[in-house]
Amino acid sequence: MTDSVQPSGSDKTASKSNTENKNVSGGASLKIVVPLLLVAVVGAAAGAAVYFLQKKKKQEAAAAAARRERRLRRLQEIGCSQEEFEKLLNERKQASVRRGKRR
Repeated sequence: MTDSVQPSGSDKTASKSNTENKNVSGGASLKIVVPLLLVAVVGAAAGAAVYFLQKKKKQEAAAAAARRERRLRRLQEIGCSQEEFEKLLNERKQASVRRGKRR
């Protein structure tokens, strides 16, 4: 019977050790959860950046295609072919490069 009776001081010590164990186990879970959350946030940010870059690239490609189509229509209206236009454009580019070298 004396074994079942515990002094009041040991009762407090037992409750402290239980509390400390809870804090230690809670701390261990925080050590796992915080890095996982950090990885998730960084991954989400990277995913969002990739999504927006791809979206921007698609928009730029669509705009370039629209400009190309408008240019082809204008060239057809004036009776010039795409090949002729490219040839004239290359000649002008080469002439401007030559002028730039003289300066």
